[in-house]
Amino acid sequence: MVITMELKNVIKRGETYHFRMPVPKSCIRKIGKSEILQSLKTSDPAEAAVAAKKLRAAWTTQFKSARTRVLPIP
Repeated sequence: MVITMELKNVIKRGETYHFRMPVPKSCIRKIGKSEILQSLKTSDPAEAAVAAKKLRAAWTTQFKSARTRVLPIP
């Protein structure tokens, strides 16, 4: 039996999986880059999927925060 899983935002470079996610255009200036690329430090696809899910949630939170305008104190 073959079990397939979705590896969203995951690429394999050599034997190691990496997390790759574009930064929304509205956040590029505050984040400082147009793409997030980070090693997941694993060659196991199941571990990569779990790590990528956590990173995706963390970066999504960062993007929401970057979109929030902070008004200056009068």
